[in-house]
This record gives sequence, C-alpha cells and structure tokens, in this order.
Amino acid sequence: MPPETVRKYLKEEQYKLYKLIWDRFVASQMADATYDQTSVDIEAKTKTDSYGLKAGGRVLKFAGWLEALGTPKGQKEEKLAGEEEEAPASGARLMTTEEDGEMPPLEQNEALLLKSPPGVAADQKFTQPPARYNEGSLVRELEERGIGRPSTYAEIINKVQARDYVEKVDGGKAFRPTDLGKRVVDGLVGAKLDFIEPAFTSAMEEELDQVEAGKEDRVVLLKRFYKKFREQLDAGSKGDRWVPDPEATGETCDKCGTGQMMKRWSKNGYFIGCSNYGRKKDPCKNTRNLDKDGNVQVAELTEYKCHKCSKPMVKKSGRYGEFLSCTGYPECDGTRPVPLGVPCPKCGGDIIEIRSAKRGGRTFYGCSNYAVETIKCDFKLWAKPIPTPCPACNLPFLVMGGTKAKPQIQCSDTKGCGYKAPASDGDGDLAASAE
Repeated sequence: MPPETVRKYLKEEQYKLYKLIWDRFVASQMADATYDQTSVDIEAKTKTDSYGLKAGGRVLKFAGWLEALGTPKGQKEEKLAGEEEEAPASGARLMTTEEDGEMPPLEQNEALLLKSPPGVAADQKFTQPPARYNEGSLVRELEERGIGRPSTYAEIINKVQARDYVEKVDGGKAFRPTDLGKRVVDGLVGAKLDFIEPAFTSAMEEELDQVEAGKEDRVVLLKRFYKKFREQLDAGSKGDRWVPDPEATGETCDKCGTGQMMKRWSKNGYFIGCSNYGRKKDPCKNTRNLDKDGNVQVAELTEYKCHKCSKPMVKKSGRYGEFLSCTGYPECDGTRPVPLGVPCPKCGGDIIEIRSAKRGGRTFYGCSNYAVETIKCDFKLWAKPIPTPCPACNLPFLVMGGTKAKPQIQCSDTKGCGYKAPASDGDGDLAASAE
C-alpha cells in the first residue's frame, strides 16, 4: 500500500522507514536516468592576455528512477545559472557548476562573466596516497574482487583484527596494518603462492557454487585443490624465514652475565631477549618488552601478590593489553589480568577483564575467583565497570554504556535504579573501550 495510505497507522519513524523501502523498490523498477556529458571550452580575455579555461559536467535529460525519490537533483536548474544574481549590463551571464558536476545549458559563443569574488584562484595540488580501508570500503573491495560472500564479510573483517594484522586508527574509522600484518603479507607475497591470489580465491568461490548446484563433485574438487595446495605449501616452507634476523644491542644479559641482549621479532612484535635462550644447557629466558616506539617497557611494581609463589607482581603490556606478571619470572610464570578496582558484589574478589577463549570472542568482565576451585564465583558483566558509587542508589560501582559516539555512565542495576549520565572527560579512557 502507498505510504500515505498507511501513515495514520504508523509512528513517525515507522512511516519514514516504510516510505524509504517503498521509494527504493519503486525506483528499482523504473528506467535509468539519462545525462548528457558536457565539456565546455571557455576563452577568458583581459586587456592584454587570453586564457583557456575548461569546465566539465553533465546535463540531466531524462529523470527516470530519480522521479521516485522526489524532484531529481538537477531538474530545478532549468533556469540559467546565476539567474538569481543581478544580470550584468553587458548581457553576459554568470556561470556556476554544482558540486555534483551539474552543468547549466550553454550555447556556442555565449558571453560569460567571471564573478569576483571568487574570481580565479590558483591552488597547487599534490598527489595524495589512497585513503585507508575502513569496514565499508573493505567490503566493497571484497565484492569487486569476488572474494567471499555477504555471509563471510563480517568474519573476514573480524579475523584480520583478532589476529592483529590491522589496528583501527582515526577514532576507529580506518584500518592501519601492524608490523605483524606487514610481515605476514611480505612473506606470503614473497612465497608466490597461487592460493593467496584474489583470482584464485574468486575462482574457488565459483567452483564451490558449482558444488552447491550439484554440477561439481566436492571430493574431486577437494582432491584437485589439495594436491596443488600441498605442493606449494611444502615448497614455501623451505624458503627464507619471514621474520627479520636478530639484531645485537651491545648489552650484556643481566641475568646470566654471558649472553648478549638481542632485538628479536615474535608474533607479538619486537622484544629484547638473551642470545643464550636457545642453547641446550642452561638456557637463559631473560626478555624485555618493547613499546611501539621501540623503547624498553619499564615494569610497574604493584601491591598484588602472585597466586603461585606469593612474590610481588609487576604490570606489563602484552598482545591483549596490560596484565600482571610475577617478579620471579622465568622461575615462576604466574600471570593474571589487571584488577579494575571494583570489588565483586558476590564474593568480594576483584573484577577483571576476561577475553573469551573463542577467537574473536566478546570481552566481558567477571570475578577473579571464577577459576578458584573453592569459590568458583560466576559473577559476570558485559559492560565495563567504573569504581564510582551510583549517586542515586549507592551501589558500589557504575558501568559504561551508550555508544562510541555518545558514551554514558549508568547504574549497574539497570532495571531497579536506571541512573544514567553522559560520560565525562575523566571517563574518556573507559568510553573508548566500551562496546
């Protein structure tokens, strides 16, 4: 039924959605819009010189499906461009072009007037690198190359982030490759493996469609694929390593006193480790983490005790953020997440951030005693807690809510209390991590 017929039965937002769907469907059944591509050569004269100018654009000739979306853009420009301006005494008219490239109707040898301001502005331009991919542009690229299907696009985007091949920059709007991502890509490209080429992936998708349609036997397809895949994988494994060679730092190991501290690469990035790590007798496991700028991270001593040996613990940074590590490492490998400063309302333990064991799984917040056999506390939160009492009901903590664009703090008792407030500047670090 037409939107106006059912409008009285719908809420305003429901009507807008219904009309949007209706208009888009009707437009999909209509003819294409038709434009005349136009290029105009203009001779600009001064008292002493003559300059050649060029303008390009298009003129709408037939609206087609644009009619379904209201008055088509460009249809209103039947009047002469600049008609709202005062006509110059010479009879020449002003010429302007819209941002979308619409051109006004023009005639040969027609006199035009250069408007001042803006007049003519000389601006030097430099070649800019392509914009970084974001989630939308990456999906479009996958579509154009025939890689994946709509049902797998989200999984692809999640995987490159979960494996730390890319990280989000510009406030989470764009992807930037990590050092690990660059190493993996360089290694794969250098190995010259056919099965990583977009054309191969696209062809495989088509063959799988043939299997689904019953035109191809899946066992025959898999045997044909696996034979070539195994040959290339075996040949690639005999090639050069994908990681850079260790670099000497000129520093003697402070643990064993004989080895040299070397800058090495791992899947988590660069770190410094003793050269005696790989020896068979008395290997040295002394290591130091490096930050993104290549500086040695100084471990921060905390008040927490190791649950294995009771030695003090220090705060370190790893692949998944900060964590607590025993000062007795490597003899003791005790680690635990950093407490958030919020006590568990169920057993009094510390609330910590917990990553789901499933790759790409959702992060949640639970009690540190969830793995203690004698307690097994099952308290869990999906929103990040803040160590600030609720001003409305005096519960011991608030939680982050809202969206990334509009973060807010709210009471953890969302049903009973319902307190909400915009996140302040002091909650910015929490708001950035809210999901």
